[in-house]
Amino acid sequence: MRDVLFRGKSGGTWVYGSYIKTAVGLHYIIPQNVISDDLPKYVVDKETVGQYIGIEDPMDRMVFDGDIAKSGDDEIRVICYDTNQAKYKAVPLYAYLNNAGQGGWTGYELRNDLRHEIIGNIHDDPELLEVAE
Repeated sequence: MRDVLFRGKSGGTWVYGSYIKTAVGLHYIIPQNVISDDLPKYVVDKETVGQYIGIEDPMDRMVFDGDIAKSGDDEIRVICYDTNQAKYKAVPLYAYLNNAGQGGWTGYELRNDLRHEIIGNIHDDPELLEVAE
């Protein structure tokens, strides 16, 4: 069984745990493995919420939806969920920028032996999404 874990930004800080969206449109991350009558919860920016995809990079860092990775040949890729094919992919930067969030990318499937190193994410490091001219 794989771990189900989310992250999101609350007040500029990353928080990790279970993700909850309420009927009134609030988005929360609740820390996992906490036993309490007053469970801590963090309101997060819904645009920053990303799911752990179940694999680690070569440096043993957990990989989340929205991470930016660099391949061995220095190609920049964005880790994202392809809604058309229902799987996570490491999409080349040019394809991501042309079709961000829409899915339908052919190829680029991730395997458990990810060879791309995580170098940032789309929320904290938007400069990594800039195309060199």
